[in-house]
Amino acid sequence: MILSFKEQFKEPILSGRKIHTIRNVGRWRVGAAIQFATGVRTKNYEQFHSGTCKGVQDIEIKYTDMRGAVEIYIDGKHYGTWHRFIPEKSVNVAVITTLAINEGFDGVKEFLEWFNRDYKGDLVHWTDFKY
Repeated sequence: MILSFKEQFKEPILSGRKIHTIRNVGRWRVGAAIQFATGVRTKNYEQFHSGTCKGVQDIEIKYTDMRGAVEIYIDGKHYGTWHRFIPEKSVNVAVITTLAINEGFDGVKEFLEWFNRDYKGDLVHWTDFKY
């Protein structure tokens, strides 16, 4: 199956820095072939990599209050809380940072700019890494 990416994620995938992607629930299964591509459904289509789905985990990103608190859950387990405006109240900063970097972002700020509202989806892995 084709996994479509913005051009900005091509290099992090090829370098091995981006090791998973967050997608809508239900499409991906362990063992499914992955065709990594940019420009899907355009004349600029490029398949730049291939792999295999090695794992799927549930992920929920939940904005909890007006002060910018964001809770992350993976497979139903609380993974951490990030306070955008009161950083000292954040919980599990290192592991949330790891999630953001493994998702191909420079840090949590960029990750939360991309996922800027509540989201439930699948964390699709193409390496053996799991949370």
